[in-house]
Amino acid sequence: MNNKQKLTATIFENIPNEMNPWRDRTLDSLVSDWWMTKRSPSCYRLSDTGNHAFQLAEIQGYEFPLKLTERDQYTSLFKRGLLSKKINCPYFIGLKNQKVSSAYIIIYDSRIAMMITLYGDILEYLKLK
Repeated sequence: MNNKQKLTATIFENIPNEMNPWRDRTLDSLVSDWWMTKRSPSCYRLSDTGNHAFQLAEIQGYEFPLKLTERDQYTSLFKRGLLSKKINCPYFIGLKNQKVSSAYIIIYDSRIAMMITLYGDILEYLKLK
């Protein structure tokens, strides 16, 4: 069992049964639905469904604005693989109002969240500034 499977199983077990819409699903199908990159063992980006599961399990997340000025910056986060290299915990990236300028990231690890705070923001932590 790899880390994503272990994390998925642990989160699944912590969702109250009456609130769990995935009660009848297999672990493999949950991994496939909850993670953006199913095959990459080093990328812990959550899908919308995975983020919802973490919220149902009441896992503490730390939200940071991405403060991106252009779509190119948003795209470069993924093409350069910086998120996978620097953030080795579950995280979710969202857009408010479908605008790049409102992009945010939720980090599900207090240590990494503290480091981002110490650096000032997520882009500085990732060395994009």
